[in-house]
Amino acid sequence: MATYEYIVMGYGSETPLAGAATSDQDAYSEAVQFLSELMQEKSALETAPFKLSVIAQRVGGRPVWRIESSASPCS
Repeated sequence: MATYEYIVMGYGSETPLAGAATSDQDAYSEAVQFLSELMQEKSALETAPFKLSVIAQRVGGRPVWRIESSASPCS
């Protein structure tokens, strides 16, 4: 089991979170879960453009995954 740091960026802030995963693939799944939770917090009725990002990296190492989501209203 390795320790990973997840850097969550969006809504004007950057938040580091720590977690454990058995592999880089499991760290990817955890990053997707963080992004999903952020998306659920976003109101479906809100039309302001947004961009969310989660970077997963081994503690003391280099980033292994970057997952992004963005949306903007169509005119």
